[in-house]
Amino acid sequence: MNVRAFFCLSLALTLGGCTHPGPQSPPVGAPGPGPTPRPAAQAAPAAGLSALRPPPRPAAEAPPQLVGLSDAETLDLLGQPQEEAEHAPGKVWVYAAGGCRLSVHLFPDMDAGGFHALDYTASGDGREACLAKVAAAARRPPDA
Repeated sequence: MNVRAFFCLSLALTLGGCTHPGPQSPPVGAPGPGPTPRPAAQAAPAAGLSALRPPPRPAAEAPPQLVGLSDAETLDLLGQPQEEAEHAPGKVWVYAAGGCRLSVHLFPDMDAGGFHALDYTASGDGREACLAKVAAAARRPPDA
């Protein structure tokens, strides 16, 4: 072996021994680091702070299901319409409450018979919000 090859091999082995191994992963099944303990002052909120928090808001009521209801079920849910219009082969019932106007489109159901709500449109707050307002107005007593 010539001197030059010997020198290169020695240098490579020397430099190879100087490398630092990367981070080692813990063995499989070994527990991970435990949770960091909290100082006692932060463990529980002060008793006075809980009194300052506002009460939780009630969950927003989901709008009632209208599409697919029969005309009788629609009357039960929304009450008598303020306007009725015939648009063959269907009809449109119009309701108003809380600054919005709801139009319910009823069409004949050939299988079940009678009319059923196929779709509805609203002006004002949006479909679901308007439907909820009209349904709430129908549940209110007449003198309220």
